[in-house]
Amino acid sequence: MIYRGLLVANYEMEDGRNESTYAYALCYKCHDRASIFMDECFPYNSLHIIGNRSSNQRRISHFTCHDAHGSTSNQYLIRFNTDVVGEYMEGKLRFSAQGVASWHGSCALNCHGVEHEPKEY
Repeated sequence: MIYRGLLVANYEMEDGRNESTYAYALCYKCHDRASIFMDECFPYNSLHIIGNRSSNQRRISHFTCHDAHGSTSNQYLIRFNTDVVGEYMEGKLRFSAQGVASWHGSCALNCHGVEHEPKEY
């Protein structure tokens, strides 16, 4: 089967899609799906990917924040999809890691109308 962008497995790139082993098969080749839903690396992973029906939060694609290809300039493969993610009110759009492999950082951005100025985790 041929996947979008010549990838070796499926990788959903649109927000609002249902999460499944097929939707993010490329991610799950290396990353443990259960670990992602237990928010071990990023405390808001499951909230972004699955959404929150009680607060009407949308399901956000991995593609909105991550590049599927390795990069020396995008730590943790973080590369914001500027079709969805923009600068927050102070004109900043950035991810800042706190330490190496510490799983902590901050994002300064506006995503789906939500200001992260910066939002630390």
